[in-house]
Parts: sequence; C-alpha cells; structure tokens
Amino acid sequence: MPQAFFKKIFGSKKSVVLFALCLVLILATVGGTVAYLVTRTPPLDNTFHPTMVDSAPVQDGTAVSVKNLGNTSAYLRTAVVFDWVALDENDAPTNTRVPFEPQFGTDYVVTYGTANGWVKGNDGYWYYTRAVAAGGVTPPLILSFERIGEHLAHYEVSMEIITAGIQSAPESVVTSVWGVNVVNGILSPN
Repeated sequence: MPQAFFKKIFGSKKSVVLFALCLVLILATVGGTVAYLVTRTPPLDNTFHPTMVDSAPVQDGTAVSVKNLGNTSAYLRTAVVFDWVALDENDAPTNTRVPFEPQFGTDYVVTYGTANGWVKGNDGYWYYTRAVAAGGVTPPLILSFERIGEHLAHYEVSMEIITAGIQSAPESVVTSVWGVNVVNGILSPN
C-alpha cells in the first residue's frame, strides 16, 4: 500500500529519490546558513538611552530662574508658595508653619519676570513659554522678593519654589499631561 501511495503522488522511484535529495539539500542549506549567522554575527549593543527630565530653582541674589537638569529639551513650570515660618531662638527657620498665608503687599512684595517669557496659568503655576535645552536655564521668574511690614513675633515670610518639567517632543505629551496649548513651539497655559 505505501508503494502505491508514493507511486500515485510521485509517479516513479526516481521522482521520490529526486524529491528526497532536494529536501536534504534544502535542509542542509538552511541549517548551514543559520549556523553561519549564529557563529559569525557579533552581538549588538543596545544604544537606547531613556529620556530624563528634571529641574531645580537657581538663585542669583534675589533673582530666581529654573534649570533643566535633564538630558532632553523640556518645558518647565513652577509653583511659588508663600508661607509663615517660625524662627528659633537664633532666628533660624524651623519647620513650624501657621495655618494662614502671608498677604502680598502687606507682608511681602515680589516682582515676576513676565517680560522674560513667564506666564501664569489659571491653575496657579508659572509656565516658561519656550522649551529649555538640556542643561539650560530660563530667564528669571522672580526678579525680586522682599519682606515688608510688621511680622508676627518669631515668624518670617518664606518663599518656596517648586519646579516641574516635561519633555518638549512630541508636543502632544505636554498638551495632554499639563492641559496647555503649544503652537509653533510656544507654550500657552489655559
């Protein structure tokens, strides 16, 4: 029965032998090629470097800017928080705070760098409108800060700068995460 089956498919013993030889040749060629590639191809190193975005305030006298500490261009935003901070017996700041905020114009004055590309959003953050290159520094957000008026005994007004950054490319990242608009590379908060 097997001979009849093969004879029906291949027609003759010569065809079976020829088919078997072709099959052996194909398998030997494929096996040899795979062996060559495995033994001759050097390993490839992964050259992918993940993006890192980080930022920090930079103070120069009374002026405060923001530095991009990351390894890619980023948009930067800043929260500026004013608080009363208790002083110890040597007039050094402590971690004690009072539950009410100091008042602008009564307890302190601050001048912002709105002509430098900084814009305050409706969410309370200050946004720098252009992407900052890795290692770059923004123009000053805070041009000056001064405590004024009569203060609570053993307390002073404290200004805290909290920074955040997000990669600038693709622009869809900053628009979706921060809810801002970016047109021709210029960020506009809502």
